[in-house]
Amino acid sequence: QDGVKSLLLKWYPKENVSKPQNFVLMYSNNDCSKTNMWIKHNCKKGSSCIAKNDILIVNNNVNVIDTTGFGTPKRLINGMYLRVEEIFGDCEEIVRFKSKGVKKTEVLKFTKLRVVCLDISNQPDADIWMFSNYFDSDDCLSLDQRIAFQIYIKKKVRELAKKEKFCNSRQYEDLLNDIINKSEIEKKAILDFARNYDLPKAEKVEVHTSEENRKIVSERHKMFENLLRSEIRKTDPFINAVLVKYGWSITVHKSLGTKSENILLKCSQGENRGVDNESYFRWLYSALVTSQDQI
Repeated sequence: QDGVKSLLLKWYPKENVSKPQNFVLMYSNNDCSKTNMWIKHNCKKGSSCIAKNDILIVNNNVNVIDTTGFGTPKRLINGMYLRVEEIFGDCEEIVRFKSKGVKKTEVLKFTKLRVVCLDISNQPDADIWMFSNYFDSDDCLSLDQRIAFQIYIKKKVRELAKKEKFCNSRQYEDLLNDIINKSEIEKKAILDFARNYDLPKAEKVEVHTSEENRKIVSERHKMFENLLRSEIRKTDPFINAVLVKYGWSITVHKSLGTKSENILLKCSQGENRGVDNESYFRWLYSALVTSQDQI
């Protein structure tokens, strides 16, 4: 244990702000979180809060929202390393929902950062929003947080749909071609059903038509919503929020495809997991081949 501490102090000195060349590899995100906090407190001499010069690793693929026209990079990729340059502030979105009949409230938290992209040759900077709930958790988002985030996305899709209107879309035009051979009565019912998507609840009209006709409309409307969702993912900064963790200790799974000078590996996966089965040996091998030098 003493040897591990001295090695970590050597690998991660306070003044080192470059991409890690040595890695601490673990099985679980929870173990990584504990080790990263130890490095943060003892090697970097920092508090628990995110700070300038912290090294982060990206855990999703997102678009970088650029309002100037000069922004690079355009995307952040899963596994990319970032260095924090500036922390601008926080923003919250409150989401209320029911789960199994129980009323719940989740606060989705976001923090705006300026970061340097260490995996790109010229190391450009970028302004991003970090999903703070993910960063602050020991493991990943809770089930309720994931549900709340999906509800938030649906809310944004509905807001955009009110502006764009299904009846003004290419998908609506395609719907007109789908029903060209239907009777006039069926066409009217189908189009009334389609227009209901654009109307407030009080203005919707009652429609009597077959399930087959309803399915034709709902499939085209689903395509319309998917297009809006894709557009929102390109333009909404919170939906494009980056999932990041501290980047000094990572899981073996996260390290796949990387090469490090040295690794420090916790070989145990946990009390309830064996060490003499095929999956364990594959996991162990995956960890060992990431090191170019010593283990």
